Amino acid sequence: MESFEVIIQPSAYKELRTLHFEFQGRILRKIESLTGQAIPRGAVKLKDRERIFRIRVGNYRIIYEIDIDNKKVTIFRIRHRKDAYKSF
Repeated sequence: MESFEVIIQPSAYKELRTLHFEFQGRILRKIESLTGQAIPRGAVKLKDRERIFRIRVGNYRIIYEIDIDNKKVTIFRIRHRKDAYKSF
């Protein structure tokens, strides 16, 4: 089974810290699951983006990029669904 390195950008980590602790736990569990499977069931590839995906966790979205060659997942946005795609 392939293992991916998950990198959380500082801006995404800052967004995560502002959330209620209940959501933080749910989102962190989902992020941890990306180490084993970079495109889990329910992940959606974003339109017009080659390697950018999103995962839904309740009303929040985790937006990340996959680098298959280097086995890395880079999380760069964790936001409420109404704000997740603004200025993207």
